[in-house]
Amino acid sequence: MFFNRLATWRSTVQVARSRKLSTYPPPPLRVAWVPQAIFTAAVTVTSFGAAVWLDARDISRKAEDDARQRRFGFFGLLGSESEVVYNRGSTRRPEGFFERISSLVRAEWDRLSKSDRTVGGIVAVNTIVFLAWQVKSLETFMANNFLHHPLSGRSFTLLTSAFSHMSIGHLAFNMFALWSFGSSVINRVFGSTNEFLAFYFSSAAIASLGSHALTIAALRRGAVGSKLPVLLRKTHIEDVSPSLGASGAVFAVVGSVYALFPYTGVNVMFIPYSFDLMSVDLVGLIRGWKVLDHGAHLSGSLFGIGYTQYGTQLYNVARDRLIKTPPQHD
Repeated sequence: MFFNRLATWRSTVQVARSRKLSTYPPPPLRVAWVPQAIFTAAVTVTSFGAAVWLDARDISRKAEDDARQRRFGFFGLLGSESEVVYNRGSTRRPEGFFERISSLVRAEWDRLSKSDRTVGGIVAVNTIVFLAWQVKSLETFMANNFLHHPLSGRSFTLLTSAFSHMSIGHLAFNMFALWSFGSSVINRVFGSTNEFLAFYFSSAAIASLGSHALTIAALRRGAVGSKLPVLLRKTHIEDVSPSLGASGAVFAVVGSVYALFPYTGVNVMFIPYSFDLMSVDLVGLIRGWKVLDHGAHLSGSLFGIGYTQYGTQLYNVARDRLIKTPPQHD
């Protein structure tokens, strides 16, 4: 029986082909998708709710400052809540090697646009998590908190695993793609970096949920037979493995590009050919290719396309309702 297998399943699984982590997934193993769906909905609502509130607040403050300046001139800006830029100049040169490096890095960071800094922050978080994977003493902690296994019963790893990479090649590929498309998508699709961050967090959780739900559906499916397409066959728990990586969220960004330019192919790194990545993932999902998480890729792409077509309008409506219009003075 299926549930007898769950009871006898050992808690040791092979992770990323070459590593074995003795405590993952943590017992008992659970076949569920409702808690994960609730968590994903909470992440999406919270992310977009916070972004809408922050954007509405910033626009309201700017409107108030503009109205105050029109009424009182320069002195109207004194005491306003708008951002104040302080003079950080100094006649004293940095002392020591590390201070000079820090000054150069800060200068380069300040030269970046706001959209580039937002994407760069995401790249930095992914890099820090990757470096944590390289610390042997943290391996068990990372496996329990930065891998998502469909049978672990955990929900928060839907999000944390989307910032997690174990190999430098995996990290480099995803971050190169994010850096290539991220800033352009922010400037063309999103009204603010807050909206993009909400979109990114939500797409990360939604893509992971898509992969999770497909795995659970395959485990519960009763169809068994070698003549059926792989997508319709029953999956055994021995074939279920943990997943990680930012590709689901990255594919949501690529999905936004598809929505803007539906007939555009995507070049993969240095390969001199364009690909329709969604078609490749659809074939991979149907054929049961195991190298990539095609379910997460497709879920992310579909969310990116749908949000670009319809979500941005809903976001603007919600934001505009919260904007406070300054009173008019005669």
